[in-house]
Amino acid sequence: MNAQIPVLWLILAGVGFVPLSTHAAFLSIRSDARAEIISNRVVAGLTVVNQGDESARSVSVSAGFQDRLRSGPVRTTLPPNEPLDVQLDLGPLPAEPGLYPIVFKIHYADANLYPFSALAFHSWASPGNEIPPPALLPLIQPLSFSDQGTLKLKLKSLVPSPLDVNLRLYLPDELSCDTPELNLLLAPGRDRTVEFPLVNFSGRPGSRYTILVILGYRQDGGYYGIPAVGSIEIRTARPLLNHRPLAWMGVVLLLILAGGVAQWIRIHPKT
Repeated sequence: MNAQIPVLWLILAGVGFVPLSTHAAFLSIRSDARAEIISNRVVAGLTVVNQGDESARSVSVSAGFQDRLRSGPVRTTLPPNEPLDVQLDLGPLPAEPGLYPIVFKIHYADANLYPFSALAFHSWASPGNEIPPPALLPLIQPLSFSDQGTLKLKLKSLVPSPLDVNLRLYLPDELSCDTPELNLLLAPGRDRTVEFPLVNFSGRPGSRYTILVILGYRQDGGYYGIPAVGSIEIRTARPLLNHRPLAWMGVVLLLILAGGVAQWIRIHPKT
């Protein structure tokens, strides 16, 4: 009599041999930011181009400037390679001279109306003001994760006196952070590393997101917002053994199952 291999073992052995053949459409958004003064008001502009191979749906742009937030109209569809130009009136000129960040957020969706977002940035310099060299040097370390990760920002002071710095983290909607803003005193000529705990809320595996930290400080009667730009990649999958303790339990069960099958074969030889 021939020994019969248990059905469960055949199922396990057959995993991964199902051929798959798919082609997925994709969206890729490129943007070009600018700003100008019109009638003594700051007017920001953003050109958005869909570089994917399917139309983007429900495309809209918002811009943050100081404590002001302005939003543009929603474009129903944006076909591939077609530009969308948006102008937003951000209000009167700031009272203090300096270098001011304008942070744009682009919202769009795919054919299934699954929402996506992206950031864009422009540094606006007040007219007639000579911008001094930056007082600090920022560096965002590369980061990739699946569910959670820690963004590390390295700072180095370039001035001989203590520097009060406000840090503000800007993220696309797919990522979140419980502590996006903090203040610190940077010692003269010293290095410091600041950490932001991040959570992947809805980012799809394989996606890459641009993130931004604005480092704001005051110097010589002016305000200066220095950008630190980084990139975050959402990993396709976490290694199996990172899912502790369930992963280890699964490994143990598989080993027990393999041992049981081997023992069953030994005591039921072919006849």
